[in-house]
Amino acid sequence: MMRIEGFHVIFCFFFFFFLLFFLCFSFTMLVLLTVFSFTVDGFDFNDVRRSRYEIPETAFLYQRPALGGFKPLPVLLW
Repeated sequence: MMRIEGFHVIFCFFFFFFLLFFLCFSFTMLVLLTVFSFTVDGFDFNDVRRSRYEIPETAFLYQRPALGGFKPLPVLLW
């Protein structure tokens, strides 16, 4: 009888431990996904990739037609 009671104590301990862990993990993931979805909502990752290879729109402000579309060095580095 002692072994059965000990087994039940261990079983209940692990059962409640994993239940508590699962509930905490689920709540944490729910909070993180909610915050992350609001943070990234409307954000296009392709814009970040595109901006590395395309000339930004502000670069056209520095063009000088008399010099054949000359751009200063900071604009070229951007």
